[in-house]
Amino acid sequence: MERKIFFEKARLKENRKIGHNFYLLKFITSVNPVVISPGQFVDLRIRDNHDPLLRRPFSIFNYEKGIMSVLYKIQGRGTGMLSSLKKGDMIDYIGPLGNGFHPFKIGKTLSVAGGIGMAGLFYLQKIFNSIPLLIGLNEKSDALALLDLLKESRIQQNRVHIAVMEKTPEFFTGTATDLLQTFLKRTKYDLILSCGPEAMMHSVYKIAVKKNIATQFLLERIMGCGMGVCQGCTVKVKEKGRLNNKLVCKDGPVFSGEEIVWT
Repeated sequence: MERKIFFEKARLKENRKIGHNFYLLKFITSVNPVVISPGQFVDLRIRDNHDPLLRRPFSIFNYEKGIMSVLYKIQGRGTGMLSSLKKGDMIDYIGPLGNGFHPFKIGKTLSVAGGIGMAGLFYLQKIFNSIPLLIGLNEKSDALALLDLLKESRIQQNRVHIAVMEKTPEFFTGTATDLLQTFLKRTKYDLILSCGPEAMMHSVYKIAVKKNIATQFLLERIMGCGMGVCQGCTVKVKEKGRLNNKLVCKDGPVFSGEEIVWT
């Protein structure tokens, strides 16, 4: 089926708080189905009056029967305003945008998310439910809310493993990378997919390099247009032995770990 980008206003079906730190926003697309590759994103204009001026990019968390979902965290004025929208409000979106995760061998693939980075990996987990998904969170309340969201989204809970910084008997204690290390001691993997804070992804990359595991990372940047026009989301990459600039929105947001210039 042909992939298309849509520019339209959509009606909100839901916008609710999940746990202590996250929000789930659902809106109704005019076209059903929309063809989406895991790792793609939508660019949202929060208000018609262009305040805030720039659109905000959000990974596509889920899509089912004409309902698209994004999972977000309040990180500034724009997402704070987004959290105030109610069922029935209209939102302007462009998407799906970008290039998702590249074709890969399913058998020995693992995905690792840190915090809100899990938003970019859930749809992948839904499509390829044989891939273990490791998630690192700070608080137990968010982990418990996430388990409820897994049930609602019809994602196999036994393939999702949660690490929590807060010590609790229900979950692994530590970071996403601590949990990753325990998995790699038990099983050899060929590919790791990851999204989260850049420092965490860099740690994942270094762990993978030591074990000769290929990697793909979903990068996050401010994207004013989402289509490569504003040139505001550059990332330095290594390409044919030279340093080059690429656009996260147009060339990514998924890049191999080997091509990213880690700082």
